[in-house]
Amino acid sequence: MNQPTEPKADKSGVRRHNLSLVLRTVHEAGETTRAAVAARVGLTRPAVSSLVEQLLDLGLLVESGKTFSGQAGRPGTVLKPADTGPAGLGVEINVDYVTACVADLTGTDRVRRTERLDNRGTGAGEVLARAARVAAGTLDEAAGLGLVPAGAGLALPASSPAEPSGRPPTSAGTTSPPNASSPTPSPPCAPPPPASPSPPTTRPTRRPSPSCGSAPSARCAPSCT
Repeated sequence: MNQPTEPKADKSGVRRHNLSLVLRTVHEAGETTRAAVAARVGLTRPAVSSLVEQLLDLGLLVESGKTFSGQAGRPGTVLKPADTGPAGLGVEINVDYVTACVADLTGTDRVRRTERLDNRGTGAGEVLARAARVAAGTLDEAAGLGLVPAGAGLALPASSPAEPSGRPPTSAGTTSPPNASSPTPSPPCAPPPPASPSPPTTRPTRRPSPSCGSAPSARCAPSCT
């Protein structure tokens, strides 16, 4: 009888995970060495050196030229995130402006353009064309800085000025006012609740109104008949 075999580990998947781990560690530190990364992530120094070399070839990390000799052995070369190469493109479309920016791997905005445009009452196709024009100019300027966006994000207004029915939007957790055409039923005629007991005073105690079951008063007689 054949015994089920456990799936083998995907070496390429493990390496991609380790590459991400090393890159994230350098980003969090800002500047660090291979030895410090190895101590932080729990990998051997040769393994980290191999991963760093691949990240350098991909243009995701650079060597700053500085050295650090705080540990035993030869001084380590300081690593830092690359400020050229892969970057991110962001586009924001709002009611009165369109903005596009390109940020490098350090999270710094390297290029930003904003055009004041009234997008109210403008068709979606024309608004998107405006945004594409602003983004194209931003990308051209970023290319001159050696930045190549590897991903893009689009931001839109959170809510519209009015709902399709023309009523102002209601926030979550609230209810719309009742329809004016639907009359609110009047409360049934009933005697007022008895007064809560209070210590005796010199003033006379008010007597409760008679109930509708006996002789209704002039106030509630129309509703009780």
